[in-house]
Amino acid sequence: MKEIALVILGLCSGAVLSWLQFKYIWINQRKLEEKFKTLDEAAKALALFEREALDPEIQNKKRIYDHGDNKTSFRKIELSAETDVLMRTALVKTKALYSASAYQSLDEALKIQLDVKDPSGDGHHEFTKKSEKAIEEMSKDIKANMSNWFSSLTWRLHKDRS
Repeated sequence: MKEIALVILGLCSGAVLSWLQFKYIWINQRKLEEKFKTLDEAAKALALFEREALDPEIQNKKRIYDHGDNKTSFRKIELSAETDVLMRTALVKTKALYSASAYQSLDEALKIQLDVKDPSGDGHHEFTKKSEKAIEEMSKDIKANMSNWFSSLTWRLHKDRS
């Protein structure tokens, strides 16, 4: 009878530990991994945006949109499809995973009109500042999330012992 009770106790404690690991460790770890991945994508999107916006060869081949009745318009900044998709993906993920200020900072940085004719002008300085601010805001969110996750985990473990 004692052996059966020990087996049942072992199974129950294993189930409880698995549930705790899933609920408090694995889910939070997965969220942090997604945030790190999004931070990497945002940094890459910013770098590609800057590189392509200031590349004379790319900017001299701007697409023309015909609106009919002799009305046409040019893109302000020509970007490759890959860069455009990466920028939009980074923005969507940032909006979903990060604070509003992190999203706004990234959005503002990617809306700056860099000028290929003045690559080190005011627009470029503004882009650099806003890019750094966006990455900094995202990093703050990750640090806050990591410390909250750790403190909530230790608080729950302490509470469970009491």
